[in-house]
Amino acid sequence: MHLANDFSGSTVYKNLFQELDFLGFSQSIYTAVRSTEQFDRNRIDFKIDSSKILYRDILSNYTRINYNAKIKRVVSDVNKSLSLIDFDLIHAHTWYSDGGVAYELHKLYDIPYVITIRNTDLNLFFRYMLHLRSYGIKILLNAKSIIFISPVYRERFYRHPYIKNHLSILSSKSMVIPNGIDKFWLKQFGVQKHLDEHAVQILYIGKFTKGKNVEALIRAVEVVRAGGKNCVLNLIGKGGSQFDNVMKLCKARSSWITYHGEILEKEVLLNHYKQNHIFAMPSKNETFGLVYIEALTQGLPVLYTKGEGIDGLYDSHIGEAINASKIDSIAMGIENIISNYQKYRFSPEHIGENHNWSTIALKMQKVYS
Repeated sequence: MHLANDFSGSTVYKNLFQELDFLGFSQSIYTAVRSTEQFDRNRIDFKIDSSKILYRDILSNYTRINYNAKIKRVVSDVNKSLSLIDFDLIHAHTWYSDGGVAYELHKLYDIPYVITIRNTDLNLFFRYMLHLRSYGIKILLNAKSIIFISPVYRERFYRHPYIKNHLSILSSKSMVIPNGIDKFWLKQFGVQKHLDEHAVQILYIGKFTKGKNVEALIRAVEVVRAGGKNCVLNLIGKGGSQFDNVMKLCKARSSWITYHGEILEKEVLLNHYKQNHIFAMPSKNETFGLVYIEALTQGLPVLYTKGEGIDGLYDSHIGEAINASKIDSIAMGIENIISNYQKYRFSPEHIGENHNWSTIALKMQKVYS
């Protein structure tokens, strides 16, 4: 059984479940939602007849603010909706929202479970909801295995003083299994470019939320330009709390910023990757960031945040890690990539294989066994 609180909102789960289907796993995906509008999103045409997706409209504004009530409601609904004696394993795809349910079901039915720890788990639940910390530790201590999406999140978790007394047990059953990317990017790898310093093209793809830090990226590119480097910035995406502010900044700097709007067609995005030299996304918090990997498969060195997302997944030859809270650090990272462009040597094919969902599913198969 998969407990996937955000199944309808992310294609990450769909890609993994499809590959597990190819390996012959019988899967029941349970996802609790707040609206029937979320039903049928990310539908999967399973090859295994017994596999299914259950969208359950049981959540509310109350369960959004009351964690314990949410867990009780989901556990009760799972009991009504599924025959628990039929399951050999539960994979909870978040530590708190899904892991709490898996833990309660484990206590009732002794079903082993696996936990994946994500951005919201560490940066919201564990960081701010102090009253839930002891419960969160119980979830992990009783888990069969613990999966981190990136090494930096695992190391951050290990360093936290609250888990000091449990470090030996938790570290012995934890591992890093990164997210994969769409197969489209694995069919046409890019070629690493030679930089023309007279027209350095910098690309950003994503939403315009506060966490994505696009305003700081614009200010940093402005600093680099003031230092004599002719950079232009290409922005792709839409939405987010900072969208209007970003649009104002773009309008005032239209000579070197181009806003391309939202682009969903992969072929069009591929052309943009080919036309740019650097991918930059100085996010404040990032579980992983699939667009970094997409950019790397197309031969672009990346600007990413130190201590977040893909930091630690590869060596420094893929790009520059910066301090997202300091514009000068972002600017210096861009300058370093421009000035030393040829030193960023990596294999797009190797990176692509590491993030092939088929490869990742085989790793999951070993975890489940």
